[in-house]
Amino acid sequence: MPSNQCGKTLPHDAPPACPLVNSMKTKALLVAEESVLPVLRHVIDGLFKWEIADGVFLVVPSRQLEGFAHFSSSRTQVIAEEEVIGNFSLGAIGDRLGPYRWRAGWYLQQFVKLGFARVARDEHYVIWDADTIPLEPIDLVKNGRCQINVSKEFHPPYFQVIKELLRLDPVLRFSVISQYMTVATRLAGEMLDRIEQIHEREWIDAILAALPLKGHSEFSEYETYGNFMAVEHPSELEFVRHRWFRNGSDILELNEHPTNEQIERVFASYSYVSFERRTHAGWKRILIKALLNIRASS
Repeated sequence: MPSNQCGKTLPHDAPPACPLVNSMKTKALLVAEESVLPVLRHVIDGLFKWEIADGVFLVVPSRQLEGFAHFSSSRTQVIAEEEVIGNFSLGAIGDRLGPYRWRAGWYLQQFVKLGFARVARDEHYVIWDADTIPLEPIDLVKNGRCQINVSKEFHPPYFQVIKELLRLDPVLRFSVISQYMTVATRLAGEMLDRIEQIHEREWIDAILAALPLKGHSEFSEYETYGNFMAVEHPSELEFVRHRWFRNGSDILELNEHPTNEQIERVFASYSYVSFERRTHAGWKRILIKALLNIRASS
C-alpha cells in the first residue's frame, strides 16, 4: 500500500507546518466531455492506484453517455449532468450569458461540481479535474480537516462575484484554483442554501444573475467555496502546497499511449500533471520544457 505524503500546511498566513497524518479516502467527482477521453483512463487509474479516492462519479453530458459507458465499473459510476443540476441545461445557461454564450459549458461544469453537494451521500467528496493525472499519494482529509491546495492565480472578477453572492469579503491571500478541491458535503450545501436565502432564488439562477458580463470568466467554484469556508468554517480546512505541472500536453503525446508509470517518470518532481487541450508552439514550448527540466533537477 502506498504511504501517504504530508504536504506543507498554510493556514491563512502562518508558516508551513506538517500535521499528524490521519487521512481518509473519499469519492472523486469528475466532470467530463469527449475532449478528455485520451487522458481520462490515466486519471481514474491514478486516483485508484494512489488510493486518493475509493470511488469515482463521472458526470457527462447526457448525449455523450454512450461514449463513456465503458468506464462504468464497480467503482466508477457514469451519470448525466441533468441528474445533478436538473433543468439548468447548456442552452438555458447560454441564454443568460449575453455575448459570452460560448462559455456556457465552462459555467455548467462548475455548477455540476457544486451542485453535487445536494446529491452526494458521503461526508466529503473531491472535485478532481478530468484532465489531471495524480502522480503520488495526496491526502484529502487529515484530522477531520479538508486539505486545500493553493496556487498563485488571481482573477479579480471572481472575488467581486463572491461579495455579491455571499455578502462576505474574501479573506484568502492566495488562490485555491489548483485542479482539485476537497469538499465537505454538508458545508457546501450550507453555502448553496445561503446563496438562495440571500437572493430568494435557486443558487444557479443567483450566480448567473450576479455575473456583470464584462468578461468571459467571472465565477469560480473553487474560489467561492474556499473563501466561504475560510470565513465561516476556518477550523474545517487546512491549506497545503503540492507542486503540479499544467502543460503536460506540451511535453508528452498521449496518443502514443504511455503507461501511468511512464507519465510518472516524466513528471517525477510533481504531485500531479494536467493535460489541458491547449498546446503551445515555438519558443513558448521550448520554455515549458526547460521549466520541467529545471524543476526535475532542483
